[in-house]
Amino acid sequence: MRHRRLLTATAFSITSITAVIAVIDRLSAPPKLSTDLLLFLGIVVGAALIGGFVAGVATAVVSFPTIVWFLTKPVHSFRIAGGEEFAALVVFFSVAVIVSALVDQVARRSADAESARGEAATLEAAAEGDKLRTAILRAVSHDLRTPLASIKASASSLLQEDIDWNDHERREFLTTIDEEADRLDRIVGNLLDLSRLQAGVVRPELTNVTAIVAIRNAIGGIGAENANILINVKDDDLEVAADQVFLERAIANLVANSVRHGAPDTPIEIQAMSKKELISIVVIDHGPGMNEADRALAFEPFHTAGDQTSGAGTGLGLAVAHGFVEAMDGSITLQETPGGGLTAIISLPSPAGDSAIHTRSVSVP
Repeated sequence: MRHRRLLTATAFSITSITAVIAVIDRLSAPPKLSTDLLLFLGIVVGAALIGGFVAGVATAVVSFPTIVWFLTKPVHSFRIAGGEEFAALVVFFSVAVIVSALVDQVARRSADAESARGEAATLEAAAEGDKLRTAILRAVSHDLRTPLASIKASASSLLQEDIDWNDHERREFLTTIDEEADRLDRIVGNLLDLSRLQAGVVRPELTNVTAIVAIRNAIGGIGAENANILINVKDDDLEVAADQVFLERAIANLVANSVRHGAPDTPIEIQAMSKKELISIVVIDHGPGMNEADRALAFEPFHTAGDQTSGAGTGLGLAVAHGFVEAMDGSITLQETPGGGLTAIISLPSPAGDSAIHTRSVSVP
């Protein structure tokens, strides 16, 4: 079956690439390179849907020299005259690989859901599988389209030959491309993490993790070093029994949620404290918050109601954070922030069982 899918994907890719090149060659006014790249990206997505990740990447690999030979100046040469065109090709290839991985993962999850429905004993189980697949496709289609649109707009602007962009403007476009590529990477990472959690293959390696180190690494991991964040910690030696990678991912997702939805003129506060052999890491924002009903559903994958201001986000962050913390025998609770907002509390065992509580304020450098 897999061999047949790869053969079908190969035939699709060859036929589609040949047809696109033939049509473009016959046009009296060939489209811009940015438009051509979108056509080839569509072929990559189609190949990935048919044959999986390998087929998508193979199509991207074949497309790269094809585009260079037929569609970049000088034509019928593997030399690329313009630096902007080379940058656009690099962005195309990178996005093609990311999209192939994401499409393949969604297809695998859909296939797993289909198999699970076949083994389910009740119609209710089948309905839940349909609901999950629909939510995945809706979230992915929305949250892939947004960063891809930003990448396309920036790349297209850089490729405009009739505008002489200055260095500052070029850097802004390249920064947008870089940031949106990181955003795509986070979406893929959360989808993969959710798949691992739902498959039950997550195995934490518990060690004594320094809370302040985990907090700072989490903030740096999502590029929020310059966000309006205040850290209140017991001291630099406060430790928690946790898997460091899992804890940092959980904190990062909670902080990213607060950065997205918190009030811009009020700092996000992160606390770490010890009480009764438990360590609590608390993320507090002063945004619109969630009502009680939404807090009860907040850890469900793809649930995006309640604490929303911009409509952004896949609704995966809280679900993934919850899964990682539970895997470490901990818990996450959500509460209303006094005065408005959302307070998320991670509770994990303390290695030393220290019950003293003492906090000091430290600004994020």
